[in-house]
Amino acid sequence: MAYSLVETIRSQFDVRDRKILALLDQNARMPHSQVAKELDISKQGVSYRINKLKEKGVIGRFLTIFNFRRLGYDAYYVQLELQGASKKEIKKILDRIGKQASTVWLLELYGKSDVLFVILARSAAEFNSEFKRIVSPFHKFVIDHSHVVGLDASYGRKNYLPDSPESIYHPNPEIKETNSYKVDSADLAVMKELFENPLSSVLDISRSTKLHHETVAKHIAQLLSENVLLKFTFELNPAVVQYEWHLSYLQFDLTHVELEEPLKKWLGVHPNVTFFTDVVGKWNLLIDLHVSDVEHLYQLIHGMKEKFGQLIRRYETVRVNRVHKCSFLPEKLFVKK
Repeated sequence: MAYSLVETIRSQFDVRDRKILALLDQNARMPHSQVAKELDISKQGVSYRINKLKEKGVIGRFLTIFNFRRLGYDAYYVQLELQGASKKEIKKILDRIGKQASTVWLLELYGKSDVLFVILARSAAEFNSEFKRIVSPFHKFVIDHSHVVGLDASYGRKNYLPDSPESIYHPNPEIKETNSYKVDSADLAVMKELFENPLSSVLDISRSTKLHHETVAKHIAQLLSENVLLKFTFELNPAVVQYEWHLSYLQFDLTHVELEEPLKKWLGVHPNVTFFTDVVGKWNLLIDLHVSDVEHLYQLIHGMKEKFGQLIRRYETVRVNRVHKCSFLPEKLFVKK
């Protein structure tokens, strides 16, 4: 479901709300009874607070983050600059991109580009074929396009809200390509259920897949240990808590690559960095930033350049206005051949 990042709603949070958000960000499948124990309140109190956070739009869809690189996929980040398309035609363009089984992210932007979408593909040839197939029907409106290929990535933490409980958080999950993991039919059946509903219980998955509940539990544990399943979390609409979402592309001076790892360590613990990934192409790094306003964005970028100015040759930032699609596996993975 699409949601706007421009129309904000004032939401009030207390310490317990923030702790709930932190715990669910780390593991959205955590039983409410365990959350209640962490907060020293009743299970019913936890359920009430979570439902209120859902009603306010703070907690959006629940998500399973998969390490798609372990399954042989690379992420191709495509940006489009459009011209001459009416609102109705732009809606058709977005609908077409969002309905594709190979696309996993679809964002409307404000800045140099108008649209960003991500195609997961197993090769450059597969990406090229998918890109042409998707874009060709509306290519007359595309006056410029570019893409970069995502490599290793790190998912940050939603701890930029005031007084977020840092002690709750664990190390950031990472998408890395080690060796390809070969999934079997049972893996795929379990992954499909968790893709569609990350909160499905082992018994629910067992009933749906016709697998024994012990088999389901074993496959989930195996997928977690193999870093195929990385995290169960939720979408947080930053606009609801009066934050903005910006994407920043960095280009490096490769004579100072020794500063790349220190920069990533700095990004990994920064509360306003929710994601970053190595990319190949015109840029070297893509960063998701959740900030309170443009001045906050400037201060963050300026601080980063002060520390790593020798490395950062140039940068470009665009604002995310609307999210139309967000997932972490291509739907075509579950299509029977």
